Order: sequence, then structure tokens, then C-alpha cells
Amino acid sequence: MSFAIQKLSIRTFSNVNRVAFIRAARPFLTQIKYQTTFKNASRELGDGLVRVQMRASFVCSEDLRISVGISLNHKHSKPGTSGVGVIDSVGTGVATSLKGESVLVIDQPNCWGGNIDVEEKHLIKLPKLFPFERAALLPEFLTAWAVLNDGVVLKRGDTVLHSMGADSPVGIALKVLGSEMHLNILHDWASARGAALAVSGTSGKVCTDLVRRLNKGGTLVVLPGPPESASASGEVGVPVAASIFSGASVQGFELGAWLRAHPELARRGVDELIALIGENKFDPPTTLFSFKDYEQALLFARSGQSALLVSS
Repeated sequence: MSFAIQKLSIRTFSNVNRVAFIRAARPFLTQIKYQTTFKNASRELGDGLVRVQMRASFVCSEDLRISVGISLNHKHSKPGTSGVGVIDSVGTGVATSLKGESVLVIDQPNCWGGNIDVEEKHLIKLPKLFPFERAALLPEFLTAWAVLNDGVVLKRGDTVLHSMGADSPVGIALKVLGSEMHLNILHDWASARGAALAVSGTSGKVCTDLVRRLNKGGTLVVLPGPPESASASGEVGVPVAASIFSGASVQGFELGAWLRAHPELARRGVDELIALIGENKFDPPTTLFSFKDYEQALLFARSGQSALLVSS
């Protein structure tokens, strides 16, 4: 089984130009306006659609990229690409018994807009009474789960390096899942060598260093990073010698594409993650903001902190 990957252009880039572009794009943030009410609740639903009242959403790196106008995913024009909510109403062809069910929404537009209309097939049902604040972090946890369970074959005792924030949801999930899988997960990898897998969502220099620390045939998985990172634009610098002589490979990973390619695998991953959350294995530090304060949440997240939007 392999990743549904998006193509990466592997070339050099200028950090100076990247910073200048981010600063030039910053005003885009002030142009984003949301109607955070349920004003569309009376609109008739089409066949196969459900209306979800959104209750919580984690501000992810894709939201940050959209906020400054450099998203790699042209499906989204506004931040708010995932979240959790409750099914308020259903269209024709959808069982009425779904009304009131809690669901996870991933890679769908306008998840900060109060309520959204989504095809039933794109929803993942959640257990009753499962906390919305925890459920909103599932897309981040699922990213870590997919990287460790699909695309790269890992065996007990393998070393995995990553440059994700140690206290970020993805970083914490890599540590917890790695422990469950008996892997050696290293965030501090200054002296590490012979890794089977490396995970990065940051700059090209970090990617270069990680590739040099892979074993023969190892893999670097690049996640789309925050706006100031090279991976945000799909540009990753990789030493040619490492690729040619060690057989190291580079793969890009985007959760929405992977989810569409492997919905059943994603469901399995969510079930495993929910069980681990129930055992209090995940507890990343997050700060809560109301949906109406999404601009403050975006700026807070840009500082490297974890922001979680919740309904008032």
C-alpha cells in the first residue's frame, strides 16, 4: 500500500525570498470574513447531503497557509478545513437516524462557518459523548498514524526521526504511536544515524539533514508545513548524493488526498486513535478560542502555539 502523494518539486530555494513573500501576503488574513451563525439552517438539503453544526476545529498548518494565500490545495479559499460537529439535518437518501450523531469532518471547506453541508460519505462517525475538543485534534493525530502505518514498512526497533514540534499534536502522536509500535522515535536527532524513516514539515535545510541520517533505502516523508517553511510551497532541498548512493526516497503526504484514497484505512486509524485517547495517551497543550475570534486564533497559531476553535 502506498501514499496518495502530491508531487514535490525538489530544488533549491531562497529563505530570504520566502520570508519576503510571506510578509507581502500577510494582508490577505484581514480579508477573510466568516458568518459564524447558523443562517443556512433552513436551506433545503440535496440528495446524499447532511448539515453539520460545527462545534470545534483545530487551527492546522493548512489553515495558516490559506490565511496568507499560499495553500497547495486549491479546494479551499478560506481557513477551516476540518473539524467536528453534530448532524442537524439530512437530505434525501440519508438515514434520519443520523440526526444528532457526532461526526469528524476532514478536508472540507468552510468548517469555521457555523454549519456546513457535506456528503455523508465524507463523514466519520464518532462515539457518543466523545469530547469535541479531543475529537478536533484527530486529523493531526491521523496524520501521524498514516505516516507510521502506510507507505513505509516499519519493523520493531526501527528508528524514526521527526522535526515536528515536540508538543505539537503531530509530534505527540508520533511519540505515543511509536511507543505502541515499539519504534524508536527521536525528536532530538543531532547524533542519530541509520533511521528507517524521517518526517518533516519544516525547512529545506532540515530535510537535507534528515535525509543524510537515513539508512540505505530510508524514506523522508514531507508534510505541508506552516507558511514560512519550504514545504508549504512544495519546494524541498534534498542532497542528490544521498538519494543516488543510499537509495533514500522522498514522499509528500497530504491528509486529504490520503483519506480519499484510503477511506477504510483512515477509519481504522481513527478507531485506534479514539481508543488511545480514551486511555489518556494524548494530551497536547492547546488554547481555546471562540469561532468568532478566528483571526486571533490564526495569529496565535502563527506564533507556533496550538489553537483550538470552539462554539460559544
